[in-house]
Amino acid sequence: MNYQIAITKTKQTDPKAGPIPETHQLALYTTLGGASNLVGKYFNPDPPAVPNIYGHPAADSAIAVAAYDFNWKPAPPYHPQLENSNSPGPATIYFDQNNKRLAVPETRLKPEIAGVDGVITTFFGPGYYNYPFALFGTSASAASVAGVVALMLQEAGGSGSLNVASVKLALENSAQPRTSTPEMTQAFGSSSAGFVSVTAVGQVYFGSNYFTVNYFGFSDDSMESLTIDGSGAGLVFDTTSSAFAIGNTVGMNASDVQVEPVSNSTSKFTLKFKPGSFKSRNSISFTLGQDVAGKFTGFTQGQFEVGSEAEDLASGATFTANFAGEPEDRVHGRNVEAVRRGFERDRLIQEAQQRFSRNRQRGAFQNGSLTFGYSPFDGFGLINAEAAVEAVFPAHKRLSQQ
Repeated sequence: MNYQIAITKTKQTDPKAGPIPETHQLALYTTLGGASNLVGKYFNPDPPAVPNIYGHPAADSAIAVAAYDFNWKPAPPYHPQLENSNSPGPATIYFDQNNKRLAVPETRLKPEIAGVDGVITTFFGPGYYNYPFALFGTSASAASVAGVVALMLQEAGGSGSLNVASVKLALENSAQPRTSTPEMTQAFGSSSAGFVSVTAVGQVYFGSNYFTVNYFGFSDDSMESLTIDGSGAGLVFDTTSSAFAIGNTVGMNASDVQVEPVSNSTSKFTLKFKPGSFKSRNSISFTLGQDVAGKFTGFTQGQFEVGSEAEDLASGATFTANFAGEPEDRVHGRNVEAVRRGFERDRLIQEAQQRFSRNRQRGAFQNGSLTFGYSPFDGFGLINAEAAVEAVFPAHKRLSQQ
């Protein structure tokens, strides 16, 4: 689908409006799911940054609910992930109910909370892993939270026993800590050769910049290869020409890179760089296919395009970077020679070990540190149903059970 967007400039001004900002953000809302993502020089679909909650969810008396995939893995234990289709907040209200401009715009912390989607149904929606039916989206997460609120009302004494404010407070306070870097994971490696970072953002289908590799080190050194291993996270990759693509590069060309093996399902792949091309301060971005290993009767997370494939990597994926310099066998030989000669043994072994550590770096993918509090992506976080119900448990019932 093609779009033509016209942005015009006018000399007309609103005397009640604030000063004109130096920069502007344009939010484009579509209803095509993952197919609605815009790819181009000035579009970056993740992390979601532009507030676009409006309508009923923005109402002061409403509780806006974001969505988490209840489990990106095929079986428990559960690993919920923030959905990339959520509408970020907050909601800013500029006019009152009579369309009169407010003297001070009202900012509403929306969404307030998040609930799970991917919920298992008895008849509706396609299969998810080996579950027969599943429903995704905020339509599902809002319904799951409504079920929790029904249990809260039942526990508190029935209809009319709770008001909106008390329900909202109990739900928000029940939320668990979550990653401070939603839809992004990073791995770092360092040695005497320098520093390597590998960053994954969003989903593989968002464009050609899913992975970004950066290297900072000696000016006379260069990276020879980078291997990413997803076996520890239960992941496989598609490196065929239909899935693998080079994105942005700094200081090098796409033709300087080769991927091995070329396979539609491999747990480990290696990028090999043209000798001397990947020097310090250079970087390269790329994408490929990524999915959960195994055979299932229904769709996988990647096939459903739910959750965050970048966050999957933090469940055990690693990288290994190799650099130009003395090969491993020569370093080993120097160790043997050092032992044979006896004298200068310690100095030679230390020198050989330093050279070897300089030639290789390893890193493990990790999500950001856990955090509480409001976020424009998921409000105060994914609710805990048991904690929310317990929060409204009447005092006289507690006493009677003691």
